Amino acid sequence: MNNLFIVTLLISFIGLIVGLIKPSLFVRIKLPTRKLVGLVFGGLFLISLIGVGITAEPTKQNIQKETTKPVTTAPSRTAKPRPTTTPQVQEIVFDIPKLFGKSLPQLKSTIGQPTREKPNGYDAGGWAEWDKAELTLSVNYDENKKLIDTDIGCAMGILPSKLNVYWSEQKLRQAGNISGSNYPFRVILHKNKEGVLYSIDICYK
Repeated sequence: MNNLFIVTLLISFIGLIVGLIKPSLFVRIKLPTRKLVGLVFGGLFLISLIGVGITAEPTKQNIQKETTKPVTTAPSRTAKPRPTTTPQVQEIVFDIPKLFGKSLPQLKSTIGQPTREKPNGYDAGGWAEWDKAELTLSVNYDENKKLIDTDIGCAMGILPSKLNVYWSEQKLRQAGNISGSNYPFRVILHKNKEGVLYSIDICYK
């Protein structure tokens, strides 16, 4: 189709030039004047020019642009983003159920030498403390190195190592592995005047 418009374009262009120069050549086809020649061949020329433009084949550059367009896919409506965060698990710092009931030498062989230890002045008993992961485990023992409840404290206690730092009951229980209720010892919560928990004591039943 494009070739037909090109041939018509050339014929109309030649006819327009010749008719404007010597219109008498077109008397036989009833175009005796330059005005009629201009209207007929000029109109045919314009129509052929438009037809050539419409029916022209795409160039290589245009084809390349079409083929290099990025392919986009519509997002799936059923796919949902998965959470990227994972729940944090509280580490067991001092496993109280396994430590309770042990003597002082047994505790030393299990969790190492105490950070602080002080025997009482009037007998061989005393207290000892271990610091680990910003927590302190404290114990009271008698002259036989056995853990005992005293008038001022229980056999064991767990509390934050730093002053004016408070842990929630849940975190302290998790750190001591005493989140349950069925134990061979009593769990006593100690709070300050404002009702803020500052330590957990573990006493004999």
